[in-house]
Amino acid sequence: MEDVLEMHLLKHKIVKLCIAGDEVPQTMRYKNQSGSSLSFILDRPHLIGLSFCAVFDPKNCPGDDMADIICEAQFIDKSGDNSKNFDFYLTILKVGLSYSEHVFLWNELFDMEHSFVEASFQFCIHKVSFKPAYHEDFDYEAIIKCGVHPVFRDDCLCRDKKRSRNQEDEEDKPSPQRLKQEQNPSHTQDKS
Repeated sequence: MEDVLEMHLLKHKIVKLCIAGDEVPQTMRYKNQSGSSLSFILDRPHLIGLSFCAVFDPKNCPGDDMADIICEAQFIDKSGDNSKNFDFYLTILKVGLSYSEHVFLWNELFDMEHSFVEASFQFCIHKVSFKPAYHEDFDYEAIIKCGVHPVFRDDCLCRDKKRSRNQEDEEDKPSPQRLKQEQNPSHTQDKS
């Protein structure tokens, strides 16, 4: 699980994962091990993305073939002003086929214009029904654990520098084929 999250966090792409289980990965920076909400202080500026983790218990959410996991986020700036609410969501297909807990991981990349100092998150399952008439349900009990991992601009810059250093190191290393040739030089004679 940790390797999957690490790959999830290292890429500059949008990733969505579903894994059977009920644990929020240890490397997720902020976690709630018994609920669907959490808040924390943003200790660095230049937030450029978030990775989310929601542990879904299907016993708390019977029926329906499709639902969305919604994470409603609110940010507070230095002056105490609230941002507008941001909704980050992940669509789940075949909800009724899940018989055990599942961990859902996804990320969102964005460019915040403001530097925020505090963040709050509320996860829920959003279900829409068209029978007998249209109605929406927001189920907060179906998310039994959650986590958020902020991604800052500095994280990406450090990762890019590390990646370029690793590429330089790789270029300095001889290829396995060259190493083999150096260890076993051919003993051919020139027949001129």
